[in-house]
Amino acid sequence: MFPNTPRKSPPPKELRLPKLASSPTPQEENPMAPDTHSKINLPKLIEPASRMAY
Repeated sequence: MFPNTPRKSPPPKELRLPKLASSPTPQEENPMAPDTHSKINLPKLIEPASRMAY
């Protein structure tokens, strides 16, 4: 049971990380985040920046 848990843990975590970075939904939901305004004005410039930051 122990060896199975650690092996299954890494794969799902890695898949969840890229999904959150590629989807700007969580960032847009945050009204306090100043990125929301920037994204509306320059979404193209913010997209690559957010990917590099993550």
